[in-house]
Amino acid sequence: MKNLLRTVSLLAAIATAFLFVGCASPNPQTAATAATAASSGSAVKAYPLDACLVTGEDLDGGPTTVYNGQEVKFCCSGCLDAFNREPERYMAGLQ
Repeated sequence: MKNLLRTVSLLAAIATAFLFVGCASPNPQTAATAATAASSGSAVKAYPLDACLVTGEDLDGGPTTVYNGQEVKFCCSGCLDAFNREPERYMAGLQ
């Protein structure tokens, strides 16, 4: 039983490390999605936070997307990927 608990703990630590390593290097991608939405004439609400919606980390040139008319900014591409898997979960943080 102790070995199983150690294995589960080790796997959880590895998964957490991969999450933070993915967030360590910001993606140089610009707000292309927001620009496309703006040029099409649809109104896009500005992102109201100073931090990544997924991790709360500082925004340092990471990717930006538009979801249901709301601009959303991230610290890295890993957070954008996480958002794309469960957007409603993270959008609740803007309410």
